[in-house]
Amino acid sequence: MEEQRGGQLAIYPNPVQKELNLRFGRLGKKMKSARIRIYDQQRRIKLELKAGLSSNELLILEDVSDLEAGAYILEIRYNNRKKREIEFIKA
Repeated sequence: MEEQRGGQLAIYPNPVQKELNLRFGRLGKKMKSARIRIYDQQRRIKLELKAGLSSNELLILEDVSDLEAGAYILEIRYNNRKKREIEFIKA
């Protein structure tokens, strides 16, 4: 299982088939929520959701099987401000 890291964010497995796991590193106490978007390579939004967070939390996107095979960018914004992006492959 390969793990891809982007700042305080780890994403696995990569490539993904059905279930995508996001693990957050040590988040500050003020980091309470996140908006997650998955974009294709043309920056079109393919999936969007909001989630509550806690430090070192694991968030599972249970079904990304509807995404076509290819490269994607996962963007996460903490409290609608701080942004991280990480790329992954859908097999």
